[in-house]
Amino acid sequence: MTTKRIGILATGTELVEGQIENSNARQTAQQFVVHDLEPGLFVTVGDSFQDIVEATRFLSLHHDAIITIGGLGPTSDDITRQAVCEAFNLPLHYHPEAWDWLCEHLTQKGYTVPDNNQQQAYFPEHATLFRNWNGTAAATHFTASGKDVFLLPGPPAEYFPFLEQQVLPYLKQNGYIVPRFRRSWMLQNVSESHIAEILEPLWQAHPEHQQIHLGFRVQKPRLEVKLRASTEALLTALADQFDPILTPHLVPPETPL
Repeated sequence: MTTKRIGILATGTELVEGQIENSNARQTAQQFVVHDLEPGLFVTVGDSFQDIVEATRFLSLHHDAIITIGGLGPTSDDITRQAVCEAFNLPLHYHPEAWDWLCEHLTQKGYTVPDNNQQQAYFPEHATLFRNWNGTAAATHFTASGKDVFLLPGPPAEYFPFLEQQVLPYLKQNGYIVPRFRRSWMLQNVSESHIAEILEPLWQAHPEHQQIHLGFRVQKPRLEVKLRASTEALLTALADQFDPILTPHLVPPETPL
């Protein structure tokens, strides 16, 4: 079975210039792991129409779904919807329900509704819209060129409710789940290169090693060794070989971080 991959496109010059941390992408990846979804490439671009178009086209070549984060607001630099639709050659259509939601949200807070908010009511014709209860930018899902596309607002208080309530359930119900079995060892006082020199030949000798991911993460003075496999049998076969090698170097459970 072919693994369905999910690409993430975060937009915002403030991200590219390092003014704020892209915490949305990090937490999204963590959620994917929890829900057995396969994260693909994470791309960050500034508020450039052409960059967003090109990044969308690139991600669509290598992924089955694309999630965009940010750029759905009312100002001139909020151009994600326009650029993504340009990438897929989709015209934008006015959706009155999105405008009604926006007007209700602002008037309930005692604000007038500026004309520039109208761009937030435009989406592809057959898109499914999701009301934003925490802001003015509705989110959306549509299919284009056989890809699932989600456009989500950037502020975390708005983004994560959509991710958890709309995006993750949809992906899990539409063939994106990829079961993964994991094992890790936290070691101390041993070098990454030394351990890799011992473990990598064992991994490469496994007849199905391409279905097993071996990784290392240095956090001095510690070293984490990680295995991830598509089945429990594959994981166990290699983990059983690693155990006697790694056990002498394990960090004692009571050792503080």
